[in-house]
Amino acid sequence: MELLQAIDKLNNIETDCPVRISKCELLSDSDNVRVSLHIKLKAAYGPISHVRLDICCYGPDGSKLSAINDVQYKKGGIELEVPSLMTAAAAIIVRNAILEDGTNWHSDSVFPDSVEVTQSEPTVSDDTAKFDSSALIEPNGQADFIEAPKTRKEKREARKQRFREEEEIREFIKHDPTERKKRIIARLLALILISGAICGGVYALKYNQDSEAAYKKAMNLYNSGKFEDAVGELEKAEQYVFFGDKKKELDWSLAMSYARQRDFYDAGKYFKSLNGYIESRENYRSIIEAYSGIVAAGRAHTLALKSDGTVLAAGNNNKKQCDVSKWRDVTKLAAGGDHSVALMRNARVTATGDDTYGQCSVSSWKNISDIAAGSGHTVGITKQGRAVATGDNTYGQCDVENWSGIVSVSAGDTHTVGLKIDGTVIATGDNSHGECNIGQWSDIVSICAGNGFTVGLKYDGRIVFAGDDSRGISEATKVKDTYFISCGASNVIVTSADGHTQAFGGNDSNQCMTDLWKNIAAAAGGERHSIGISVDGTAFGVGANDSGQLDLSGWNGIGIPKSTVTIRKGS
Repeated sequence: MELLQAIDKLNNIETDCPVRISKCELLSDSDNVRVSLHIKLKAAYGPISHVRLDICCYGPDGSKLSAINDVQYKKGGIELEVPSLMTAAAAIIVRNAILEDGTNWHSDSVFPDSVEVTQSEPTVSDDTAKFDSSALIEPNGQADFIEAPKTRKEKREARKQRFREEEEIREFIKHDPTERKKRIIARLLALILISGAICGGVYALKYNQDSEAAYKKAMNLYNSGKFEDAVGELEKAEQYVFFGDKKKELDWSLAMSYARQRDFYDAGKYFKSLNGYIESRENYRSIIEAYSGIVAAGRAHTLALKSDGTVLAAGNNNKKQCDVSKWRDVTKLAAGGDHSVALMRNARVTATGDDTYGQCSVSSWKNISDIAAGSGHTVGITKQGRAVATGDNTYGQCDVENWSGIVSVSAGDTHTVGLKIDGTVIATGDNSHGECNIGQWSDIVSICAGNGFTVGLKYDGRIVFAGDDSRGISEATKVKDTYFISCGASNVIVTSADGHTQAFGGNDSNQCMTDLWKNIAAAAGGERHSIGISVDGTAFGVGANDSGQLDLSGWNGIGIPKSTVTIRKGS
């Protein structure tokens, strides 16, 4: 072992340091290429049970290389391998010591940034060598290494020696198998990264070219009016990622192409996703309103509209509410407690069933665009946005003559709700449960009303609620991506864009058990039963069937009749 430095003093500036150096040597093993520090300490006064050291390593030029902190000293001494082969000198600070009486002694001393290292001819012996350098405590409290003066020639030779040693270390590292392996791995990683970047760039270029070609082909077909061919190409283009107006233009074109092919369900989903682009909001509302009109449920009867304009009926017919077999050219249905109402293609209205309050007295109505039926009243909206009503007006549910700007209407048992063209809502009638407190609602695209409550659907898919919540109907407001809503007497049916349907509220007859329904495009709720119509026209029913209101097995061909949905092309 070659002695690099013999240390006989600590770098502690505190005069009361309880520890002294017994023997401390910095040694270099040229064969194994390591530098180690052998430390033995002794107590300055009184027994010591615990000592922790900080050690600082310095290079041949005296600059600080590295520090080893919080070293636990063991009785009898310690041997510590220092991290740098360039270490030529070291300094030690006793950072913490615990005396036998429990006193905890701590030092705040610091190491100098650099020291002067004496260069002398090394000798090899039994771990000892002459080295005239030690850590001394100066009066100003700064530790320093003192060496004998050197001649200019000795200094020059010392520098040459340091250069030779550094070159030897570099050569060792260069030819060391471990270091060689690290260099090979580093080069391979660099090659992989460069190759990945090149491949990624080529893929990105190809992706951009393919996406642009798909976009142009699809849009050319759409702009040429070849909507059937455009649908397939637009769907292919949708597989690529587009941003900004290009994405919106693609979605708009696909929605319009779906609508041209009478695939209103998919068209509605894209119009909904367009966040008000061009006239997507109005088209989405028109589609879900059309779907809401193909099925209706009363107290104990059910109606469904076939795509050919005829009507199916099931359930209680004690007041002729199911006498609809002769109806033709129907575009929308509504069901009250025990009466049925139909909007015809010529914008006239017909009704059958209970007429106790004159709720079926609608034959004089003209130019109607929407209808709704409550327990004992009927409401219509003209194409000019005005409202008309007939039937039971005990709670003022028919006081709608001053309404204007209305685009759709819904009727609860004893209250009436209208949706205005600006997305706000107006209501009249029984408000004993706060069901008419909807004046602050905005951005609404669909409304429905039940017995003592009102539900609204916002364009962003969120649901709002007002009224009697004793049956937990407001739980529906937790659903975020809603496609359409419909109400029964005591529940609300909520369908998401993926066709999944949930129901919230009264479930005394299992009218909320809709979880097994698939691909639902329209729904309606009666007093104790619920009806769902799938995209392919299949009818589903749950709840009470005491009057045969769920005898739907032979129903088919249910859908939106032609020329029922108004689709705006935009500019």
